[in-house]
Amino acid sequence: MYQIRSESAKTLIEDRNIRLPRFQRKQTWDIKKNFKLCISIFNNYPIGICVINEEKGKKRNTKWLLDGRQRRNALLLMLENPEEIYSWARVFLKLKNGDQPDEIEEKFWNAIEEHLENDEVEEEEKIDTSSKESSIEENSYSDELYDDDDDYLEDNDEIAATIEDKPSLNQDKDDLKLLLKIILVCHNKKRNGTGFSIPFNFSRQIPNLEYIEYHSGYAKLNGKKLVSFIRNFKKNCYDEGIEDISEQDFISYLISRYSLEDKVLSSFRKLLHQTWERIEERIEIVELIENRLRDTLIGIIELKSAKSIDAQNIFKLINSEGTDLTAVEILSAKPSWNRKIAHPSHSLEQHVNELYNVMNIKREGVVRWDFPATLLGRLGTLNFIFKNLSYAKETEFRTRVTLGFKILGAIFEKGITKDKISNVSRNRQLTWEEDIEQLVRDFNELGRIISEHSFFKFLLSWNTCLMELTSDTISINFLVMIYKDWIQRGRPLGNHEMKKVQRNSVVLFDKMIYEYVTKLWRGSSDSRLADNIEKFGFSKTFEPVKIERWTSLLEEIFEHNTLHDEVISVKILKPILYYYYCLAEFDGPNNKSIPIEVDHIIPQSSFEGSNIDNKIVQHNLYNLALLPKRENISKGNKKLTAINDPWLIRMIEKYTGLNEDEFQKFSSVQSIEELRSRRESFFMEAFSTGRDKLINGI
Repeated sequence: MYQIRSESAKTLIEDRNIRLPRFQRKQTWDIKKNFKLCISIFNNYPIGICVINEEKGKKRNTKWLLDGRQRRNALLLMLENPEEIYSWARVFLKLKNGDQPDEIEEKFWNAIEEHLENDEVEEEEKIDTSSKESSIEENSYSDELYDDDDDYLEDNDEIAATIEDKPSLNQDKDDLKLLLKIILVCHNKKRNGTGFSIPFNFSRQIPNLEYIEYHSGYAKLNGKKLVSFIRNFKKNCYDEGIEDISEQDFISYLISRYSLEDKVLSSFRKLLHQTWERIEERIEIVELIENRLRDTLIGIIELKSAKSIDAQNIFKLINSEGTDLTAVEILSAKPSWNRKIAHPSHSLEQHVNELYNVMNIKREGVVRWDFPATLLGRLGTLNFIFKNLSYAKETEFRTRVTLGFKILGAIFEKGITKDKISNVSRNRQLTWEEDIEQLVRDFNELGRIISEHSFFKFLLSWNTCLMELTSDTISINFLVMIYKDWIQRGRPLGNHEMKKVQRNSVVLFDKMIYEYVTKLWRGSSDSRLADNIEKFGFSKTFEPVKIERWTSLLEEIFEHNTLHDEVISVKILKPILYYYYCLAEFDGPNNKSIPIEVDHIIPQSSFEGSNIDNKIVQHNLYNLALLPKRENISKGNKKLTAINDPWLIRMIEKYTGLNEDEFQKFSSVQSIEELRSRRESFFMEAFSTGRDKLINGI
């Protein structure tokens, strides 16, 4: 399944078979972390690990870099341009342009010593902390794994700080002097370049040098292109059998490469003679960095065509911190998900652009992975099922992407396990350009039809949806069942069959709420969903929950303050409360700018110090109401008698069934039983007459 080996950092950088997954996090290593990596390299410390998943291909294997992108990127920048090391050092050492070499040296050694000593203290603290009992959350199984942000590897960079036989700072000072030398050579930064590049400024003699760029009439030296130029020069010397490079060798190379005219040669030779020692030193710097990276070993954990679940578990073992990476994000490193879509629709292009703009990643074309990753954003009429998830919030971002994969897994592979989702990309019956675009059109048409039903209009008026009231899996189950029913009936748009689809949707909504609050989906919800899909057409998918079950459930809540023998809470009663208002045909504010909150009629503070034996009654349904919330006038923990805003008074009257002249009475906990008698009847009426009207259309 995997092997662990070491590899030269330079080899890792230059391996052209390594590819980045389609899905990548933004660069999260800051400048200081990059420079700490330099310290580790020049102090002969370990520099962490990278994780690669090698996938077999028809022509050649592809190595997907699952973890270590930030580290590899920093190493690449070091190799390509010494000025990058200098720019990191400026921040880490707090250098100024006017700093003299002795000042830079002093800042360097002080910062190095402080950095290594601080890390040693941090490691000791971590050892003490690790002896404590881990929290349940840390030990619990998660469907997620960790990204290549490499935060945890910052500690690995200085693991040697806790090793007894580590070399001391003085012992390794010669190696760190090489890092200091790079910094001194590159100091200081000017408008047209740095100390590294300025000696190569021959723009007056050779106007077409590839490492010189012109901006607003002045020449600017590009350090990265200069390094490439130096490497080409050294390669030429190697090909010519030149071992000890001389000033004349450099001149001969430039003459042959740029066809220098005799009239500029004299002045050029003079300039080169004046700067040759500095040029030679910079050529050596390029070679120094190459050799250092060639000699630096990095750990490689190489997976061999690992399944998503295996990759996740391996990540959990090697990565105890960092940014979470979900299973579907791993799929972005699978070849089958990276096959290009020849003719993506305009809508798909727009949503893919939005996704990658948020991730700040450049892309080439549209691939299969992009379909499910953007699917939820394209379903504009299903807002009664799925929450409007923002790309701006990390948790919502992951959920938004993941839901699309789960929906496709449920539709095309009859399940939402990792293996089922992974199989979607290999489904030979699936035509990506046509089938999924048709699915998007179908879902939006179906959503339009169902949302026309009065019940779902009431639901939407409360700014909520099935997903917010239950769970992601239940919401997917609802969509798939209704979709299969609609397809089976021939995609009806306006006849009797369409009415049946609408009726089945409210029956199923009722069933999902009941099954959620009675915890029938607790445990393996994936397998329950798969079973429902498998049995569709044979099971009683749209058979209503018997009225006796709802009645018994409500009676248990009202009489015993429990729900299926568990103590009630606002959280578990919330779906029932929202459902009640829709059954009773109470419309909400229908304004997304006005939030809704579940509030206590008799505030919780009133129960503190009261002589009521069972304080749980404060959370019973009859003491809960949905109230629109306006800034500075929300009810919150106020007694009804403390409410003086006319708008809020009207809202409380409407959504509690109490009149303003009764507010005095129902501001006291002593009226809890009368409140129960009054409002319990409201709920029972809604779940009998109102529910019967909804389900049976009477």
